Amino acid sequence: MSKATYSCTALVGSNKAGILKPDEDGYYTIVLGALDVFNSAGSFYPYESAKHLFAESSSLMRRIANGACRAEYGHPKKEKGWSDMDFINRLLVIEEKNVCAHIKNVTIDMASVKDKKTGRPVVALIGKVKPTGPYGHVLEAQLQNPNENVCFSIRSLTDDVVVRGVNHKNIRIVICWDYVNEPGISVANKYQSPALESLEDEVTFLAASFGNIRDYHKTTSVGMESSPATVSVESVIDAFGWDNDPADNIPASYKW
Repeated sequence: MSKATYSCTALVGSNKAGILKPDEDGYYTIVLGALDVFNSAGSFYPYESAKHLFAESSSLMRRIANGACRAEYGHPKKEKGWSDMDFINRLLVIEEKNVCAHIKNVTIDMASVKDKKTGRPVVALIGKVKPTGPYGHVLEAQLQNPNENVCFSIRSLTDDVVVRGVNHKNIRIVICWDYVNEPGISVANKYQSPALESLEDEVTFLAASFGNIRDYHKTTSVGMESSPATVSVESVIDAFGWDNDPADNIPASYKW
């Protein structure tokens, strides 16, 4: 049965003095994440299956180019009483009231960041990040405090496949990056050498949940292109190839 796993990975920029210096426009250079790396639970994040997401033609990079990629202060949390569909809808939206930063661009660096355990370079995702929005002043203060840790974590949907006994987490959709409270390992902080990711709570959704949301929008005459979601449910279904795989059994309609 097909499924999507929502998971969070965290990396952070570094500066030995404890303070990251912004450029002339107020943007900080921060390591947002990494690929071709294992997380603390032993799962592997392949670069090969995700690299197309960082091509200029991708929806993510077009959003960044349009100045529309922002970070929330903390990852969305599932509220009491929410269904999976409620939570999916929340994950696909950047809430304006929680914004803490604007992400100007994201570049791939294959040489500067190394895996602490193996010493080998990993594929680092380097972002230009500027504090802005309702929580921008809070993030700015944290970045300027030499005694305070700061890290960002990707908000993504992954297709998990076991390869030779290792869980490979293939990123299919990148929604954004959010500020998170702490990394999973001690050196993943703003003033030491970047270390690789923290594993936070994961949530698994069935393919049918996305199909049900899509059909709900259709029956209520809400067009996907006019949806408030940062990433549309239609684009998630397309990224996972569920419409083309009969075995996934996404329902043609859903009764409410």
